[in-house]
Amino acid sequence: MRRVLLDFVVSVLVDDGTVTITSLVEYRNHWGRGYFAVVRPFHRRLVPWMLARTARSFAG
Repeated sequence: MRRVLLDFVVSVLVDDGTVTITSLVEYRNHWGRGYFAVVRPFHRRLVPWMLARTARSFAG
């Protein structure tokens, strides 16, 4: 049996050289809420790092 903990959507907007990334998370159950509580601090650090790394690779 496959359990779905959460659903998410990621949006990327590029406008005049500015990139905005938005993520929306919907918890499917209490396990999803607990999972994301653990992931959230890493998510908030990794996304800007990955975006900066991607920008450097395109500039480079």
